[in-house]
Amino acid sequence: MKKQIKVILSAAIIIAVVVIIALIYREKFIYGEKANESNLKKSPGTITFTTKDPEKGILSGTFENDGYTIRFDVARREANPAIMVLLSKNTPHYAIDVRICDERQFCFAQRAGGDAFADPNWHEDDSEKNIPDDQRATKNHETMKLLHRKLVELGPNDFTGLTEEYQALVSLSDEPPDS
Repeated sequence: MKKQIKVILSAAIIIAVVVIIALIYREKFIYGEKANESNLKKSPGTITFTTKDPEKGILSGTFENDGYTIRFDVARREANPAIMVLLSKNTPHYAIDVRICDERQFCFAQRAGGDAFADPNWHEDDSEKNIPDDQRATKNHETMKLLHRKLVELGPNDFTGLTEEYQALVSLSDEPPDS
């Protein structure tokens, strides 16, 4: 009987230690991505949401860091076919348009949820006169990376009713620039 109690107590201690370690290091993993010291600290910059409408599926706002501002827009569209959603865990329930634009209205990162953007005006912002030089293009992508880190820090719980829109923005802001 004493041997069984010792085994049970030893197992309980091991489980307790594992649980404590897991609680201490739970923030070391962010969305399946192994964290390092730089992304465990609070990232710089400020997100200001101009629209957060779960009913319409609209999420828009700005991200400012060191005086440089980029804008983001996310719009929910029609529902994706149920069979697509069931067969692929990566397919959202809705087609979602998302874009990120710089201070001069040049949209340097964008993705249409379908064959084209639901709002045809989204292409008009991308005019030839606004094409950035290399320095501005670099600043756009550096700022977008900071936006991505800030969004990950916030997490999907801050986007009730807009989880898929949040995921679309996080996904787009994590993509490398076109070369």
